Amino acid sequence: MAMGREERAEKCGLPLKLALHRAARGVGIQYIAATYGHGYTALANNLNPEQPERAPTLQQFEDITQAAVARSKELVIADSLGDLLGGVFIKLPDLSGVNELGMLGSLAELTEEVSRLARHVGDSLRDGYIDSDELAMLNRDVRRMYGAAKMLIAAAERAGARP
Repeated sequence: MAMGREERAEKCGLPLKLALHRAARGVGIQYIAATYGHGYTALANNLNPEQPERAPTLQQFEDITQAAVARSKELVIADSLGDLLGGVFIKLPDLSGVNELGMLGSLAELTEEVSRLARHVGDSLRDGYIDSDELAMLNRDVRRMYGAAKMLIAAAERAGARP
């Protein structure tokens, strides 16, 4: 069964322009325009998915990303870049006070990501066919699992680097 637009955006990711639009909407286009000195109309028009001939400028891209991460912890832009570039973008938390308990939390997050991936693989294979939405969701799950694994490694490195 095909996913609706909102469900697909949440589970599978979005093309970059739509990810920027969604992140900017989440933070507030007017807030971004006022905070970073962009004209509201120009910014809104550059983000408008109904205007494919327009696109955000590099400065708008940077400002939207900065605002989204700072205000909402939104990762939709990073997910979109991961899709586009075939990579993983990981926002590592402050690990300065990580101890064994913190590592346990990182391990729990990794376990949750592996579990989510296994569940989605099972769901996708149930009908014997993996459609494009399911494949996009599996790709996103793998990237998130990899991100969780890298966070566990970073936490272990930090915990092991005691004076």
